[in-house]
Amino acid sequence: MMMFRKKLIALSAMLIAGLLVFQANVSADAIEEKPYLSLGADLTATQKRKVLELLDVKEDEFDQYKVVKVTNKDEHAIIKNWYPL
Repeated sequence: MMMFRKKLIALSAMLIAGLLVFQANVSADAIEEKPYLSLGADLTATQKRKVLELLDVKEDEFDQYKVVKVTNKDEHAIIKNWYPL
């Protein structure tokens, strides 16, 4: 019985070591997606330039982002679920 127990422990240790060595690297975020860039829909040209300057983004880099234009109405529709207005 003691010999069986030792073999079982040794086999378990080898299996665990094998799993640790040969584990597959799987990531839930492995799909590359563009980051979102949210801008106010009603910004003036000056305001838009200032926001982009603060974010360190240039307009010719917009193809690297999912650009979303948000209105005040959109904000209220989203926020009302968490904060009563």
